[in-house]
Amino acid sequence: FQGTIEEPDGPSDSGYDQARQLLHQGIEVVLHARGPDRVEVLGHRGGVAGWFDRLRDSARAHLSLGPSDRVNEVLQGVVMGDTAGIDEGWMTAFRRSGTAHMLSVSGLHVASLAGIMLGLARLVGAARWIGFVLAMASALLMIPFVGSSPPIVRAAVMICVVLTGRWVGRGRDQWQILGLAAAVVLAPNPFAIFDVGFQLSFAAFVGMLTLISPVQRLLKRLPEAISANVAVSVAASAGTAPVSLA
Repeated sequence: FQGTIEEPDGPSDSGYDQARQLLHQGIEVVLHARGPDRVEVLGHRGGVAGWFDRLRDSARAHLSLGPSDRVNEVLQGVVMGDTAGIDEGWMTAFRRSGTAHMLSVSGLHVASLAGIMLGLARLVGAARWIGFVLAMASALLMIPFVGSSPPIVRAAVMICVVLTGRWVGRGRDQWQILGLAAAVVLAPNPFAIFDVGFQLSFAAFVGMLTLISPVQRLLKRLPEAISANVAVSVAASAGTAPVSLA
């Protein structure tokens, strides 16, 4: 392709500063290709990275077999965090309804997949350590599959540490595990601390660590299943509220 190298846009009227956001990712210039119809693909990556590329392409193809294009685009967003193809009108509707976070792959995706692996291992009567290995492997494989965003790395690290501790019969301190996850995320890229995904992910977990027990005590008259779920939701919402408001 042919293109031009340009400086990123500065602050816009809405307050968005592309140059600042890209600088936090270590990017100082942007490259604009001249016309998408003039871009020619010359080849593909090989090795492990290429295998994950093919896996993602296969997943997108399967998620495109739904009843309509709009539903297929939403499915790709929910499962893979890929929102590039979603209609802008639909994205606006998701944002206005407060449900746009469904289209961002989060720690819940990783934990759900690990939980499925544990459940399947228990269902077939496999040894406990087999379930732990499958759960940890699935959590770690999510990183190259959907990208190494802070929420994904945080969840994968915490799941691996917790399961390893249970495997060897050691206790765990959740604050230490959260600190380790932060160190793993920030070590290769300290600028990740400015990433909204990093801030929301860790703020939600801090909120849950500090507020779940007090909220559950306030709701002790309710059935435990209800009070526990309400406490998690309230604690996570309270933890992320300052970031969302900012």
